[in-house]
Order: sequence, then C-alpha cells, then structure tokens
Amino acid sequence: MRSLNLDNLQHLQFSRAALLERVGQFEDALILAQDLNDEFPEEVNYLILRINLLDRLSRHEEAKVTLEKVLGEQGSGLRVQKLYAQQLLKLQDLEGAKLAYGEILKDAPEDGDVLFALALLEIEDDEFESARRHLLRQTRLGHRTNEAHYYLGVVAEAMGQTALAMREYETINGGYQWLPAQRRLADLIVDQEGLDEARAFVAARRQAMPQLNQQLIMLEAQLLVDRSEPPVVLAFLDAVVDRDPSNIALLYYRGMVGQQFGRLDILERDLTQVLTLHPEHADAMNSLGYTLADQTDRYEEALALIERALAIRPDEPAFIDSMGWVLFKLGRLDEALIQLERAYELFSNDEVASHLGEVLWSLGEKRKAKKVWREAIKKTPDSPYLLDVYKRFEL
Repeated sequence: MRSLNLDNLQHLQFSRAALLERVGQFEDALILAQDLNDEFPEEVNYLILRINLLDRLSRHEEAKVTLEKVLGEQGSGLRVQKLYAQQLLKLQDLEGAKLAYGEILKDAPEDGDVLFALALLEIEDDEFESARRHLLRQTRLGHRTNEAHYYLGVVAEAMGQTALAMREYETINGGYQWLPAQRRLADLIVDQEGLDEARAFVAARRQAMPQLNQQLIMLEAQLLVDRSEPPVVLAFLDAVVDRDPSNIALLYYRGMVGQQFGRLDILERDLTQVLTLHPEHADAMNSLGYTLADQTDRYEEALALIERALAIRPDEPAFIDSMGWVLFKLGRLDEALIQLERAYELFSNDEVASHLGEVLWSLGEKRKAKKVWREAIKKTPDSPYLLDVYKRFEL
C-alpha cells in the first residue's frame, strides 16, 4: 500500500507540473520537474518535461548540460540522443548537431526524422551528395516524402541540375511544400523562358487549384516584385483587389508592397481599410504604427496604434520592438530601453538589435551599443538595418 501511495504521489506531481506548464507557470513547473527527474532518473518522461521547461525559459545551455550528464551516465537512449541533437540546433551549434544526428543514424538507420534533419544540416554545409543520399533514403521509407522531394529539388538546383530540380518540385503533391515548390518552379521558368511564361504557369495553377487562388495571386505578385518595376506590380495588385475589394489578406499584402516601394500613401490607405473591415487586426495596427513612427513625425498616432496592437498580443516581439522605437522617437529613452531589451530577449534579430543599440547609444552607453551591434552583425552580416547603423555612426 505504501508503494502504491508513493506511485500515486509521483504521478500527481508530474500532472501538476504539466498543468503549471500549460498555464504558463514555467518556473514553478520546473521545480517539480527537476525534483521528479532527480528522484527518478530512469523515467525519460520526467527528463523530457524538464528539458521542455528549460526551453520555455530560454535556458538552452542548461538543457544541453543536463542532457550531456544523462547521456554520460545512462548511455545513449534514442529519445535522449534526439533531445540532445535538437538542443544543439537551438544553440546554433550546427556542426555539433550534425555529428549528433550522424551518431543516432548508426543506431537507427531507418529513422526518417533523423535522415531529414541530417540532410538539412548537410545542405547548410554544401554537402549536397550526402544530403541527396539521405533524402533519397527518406523517400524510399515513404517518410515526409513531399518535404524530401522539395529539398531534393533544392539540392539539384545547387548542383546546377535544373531539369532534375523541376522534376523534384513537380513531384510534390501537397503539404506545406507545395506553394514554395510552385515558386521555385516559376523562378526556374523565368530563367529559362521568361517572365510571361512563368506568369502563364502560375495562372494555370490558379485555374487548376481554385482553393489556393489567393496564395497563388500573392505568389505571382511576389514574382513581379522581384522581377518587374513597381507600376507593373501595383497594376496587377490593383486589378485583383478591384475584383475582391473586401479581401483583407490582399489589402494587407498590397499595403505592405506599397511600403516596400516607398509608397506610404498606399500603405496607409490599405491598412486603414483593413482596420475598417477588421478592427482587431493587430498586425495592421503594428505595421501602420511602426511605419508612421519610422518614416513620419506622426508619433502620437503611431503610439496609439501600437498600444492597441499590444493590448491584443502583449507578448509579440515585433510589437514590443515597435513600441520601443516609437518611444525612442518621442524622446522617452528610458522607457524605450525597457521595451527594446524585452523585445531583444524574446527575439534577438538584426532589426531589434539595430534599434536597441541606437537607444543605448543615445543614452551614452556606447560600449554596450557597439557590443549589441557587433554580436548581431556576426549572425547577419548583410543586414540592411545593421549596415545602415554602421554607416550612420561611422563604425
């Protein structure tokens, strides 16, 4: 009876930790998960919960060390090995992850997920023949075949095998890869036969797949954005919006294309219409608010829009970054710093880094600003945001 009670208590503690995770109380859940994992190290589910919670708290290095200790003490169970490889990916240790997946493959040569992960890492390192072998083995297993064919197309393109790439993309018959494959096919057709033929190809796809009409319209528009002058792109978008003037997705897309072309009038017109049709469209609020803050002196309008967006999605890093930027424009530097540090903690991309560094610089924290920019530009050396910062501050 005593053993049964202890067993019940153990499962009750696990259930409580899982419940705390679901309601976002990650620190409290982690305390319970750590206790369970320490007391019952042979139970893999407790370890998995502990690692998941460390991930939720962005404590990836701690998760990695925890897994290394388990692997050292208990051998190389497949689930733990996979967790470890995934953790290396989260830490951007791509070479380490590739080695880890390679070791797993020795024990599990028919594991399609491992084959796929390893192939993607090999593509990243331009190891195309090895990636192709692993992807072909994945297709023979019948595992995630559309994804495998998509990346076989990517490999063929990288190796200059255009006809083979097109055959691989045409093999894809559904899933998330279908639309990206159509874009790759359209690009290859442009290169071989010209833009008109590529547009005809997309038009035929639209006719054959009416349920994906909107996505294919946007695909054609992006093809034009990349290959044509702004008037051609805008004429195309005007025509499709005129046929469906209440289509929020198309209005939003045309507004963002207008912004890309420096047409604030188009952005403001279309996003205002989006908000008229859908008053709770937080992305439209943020996009319009950020652009007004960045490209005009209408800071109070921008602030009101961004505040509304944050009220709907308070933990959205892009919205928090926008708030920091408009506060900076309003001269409220200390408040801006708080927002931008939070945004950078949630999502440390190049644009947020450029904003955070600029606020630090304005507060006299030039060394800290340079450190933020230096670390960010290592990750994204071609970032237009960071290159602009380096030019303006003569770094």
